[in-house]
Amino acid sequence: MSGLFPRERALIAPGAVHVPGWLSVEEQRQLVAACREWARGPVPIRRTRLPNGGVMSVRTVCVGWHWQPYRYTRTADDVNGARVAEFPEWLVGLG
Repeated sequence: MSGLFPRERALIAPGAVHVPGWLSVEEQRQLVAACREWARGPVPIRRTRLPNGGVMSVRTVCVGWHWQPYRYTRTADDVNGARVAEFPEWLVGLG
């Protein structure tokens, strides 16, 4: 770790751990660039409309599977009918 005071890993929530310094700055940039590309499409980032007419407060982007209330599909029939982006192998390895 670099810096005057090295930081230890921190448990954020059960199963979620922050590991400072795990990704280099360049790797972080590449991850952000990939997220921005997924947000552009083929199925763009969106706020999901729920069956009761409400809209989720968060925006989501689907990679590998598209979430519609109560089910997952490979195509975004509720948005534009496009097939969602494939889930990349490098992201599997990162996870």
